[in-house]
Amino acid sequence: MQRLYRLATRNVQRVRCVAVADDLNLVGPAADVLRAFDDLSVDIQDTGLRLRASKCGILWPHSTQLPPDLRAAVEARSIRIFQGHMITLGAPVGTDQRGINAWLQEQIKSHSRFFELLLRPDLPVQVAMLLLRLCMIPCLSYLARVVPPGTLAPHAKEFDSTVIRTASEKLGLPPSLDNVALLPLSLPIRLGGFGFRSVRASFTRSVPYILEFVPESDPL
Repeated sequence: MQRLYRLATRNVQRVRCVAVADDLNLVGPAADVLRAFDDLSVDIQDTGLRLRASKCGILWPHSTQLPPDLRAAVEARSIRIFQGHMITLGAPVGTDQRGINAWLQEQIKSHSRFFELLLRPDLPVQVAMLLLRLCMIPCLSYLARVVPPGTLAPHAKEFDSTVIRTASEKLGLPPSLDNVALLPLSLPIRLGGFGFRSVRASFTRSVPYILEFVPESDPL
């Protein structure tokens, strides 16, 4: 696959390839991206692999409408069009903050059932604490590394609050406890805590983000 990915950009100079296994992102001016897409489509014909255009997408990260000629070119290839933002490699990219926030909110809500099940009376407290620490908290670790902190912060705060609230209820702690009394829940195990580390606090330990602004004339 690596050889095919490298060949895809042989006829264009302004396209970057970002690939993870069989997921490939082509970033650059629209015409060049489509040229690389076409070259890749031809290159794989003799390999036994198939490029499923229905699972592909092109992002127009601007508030303006897609130019008619570009729309026609994309639709001719049966590629889905996303305006403002899209999900790629499990994370949102783009400039549509409202759409990105809505997607992140859905990701947080998708864990609600798991939190509810942890409170089942027939589930031992020790098992519930292990599931919460080892299975639930890592669910946001990937997003915490790839989504800008300012975007993820309110959703991470909601997630952290749900973690502490669930742990407190499972342990039978009174709901009126202040943050100081709840501190042992978020302390690391080596310090005698429960190890429910805050996702929001992890932003300060993450690798700094590099932001690239794409000019209006160079759509993705």
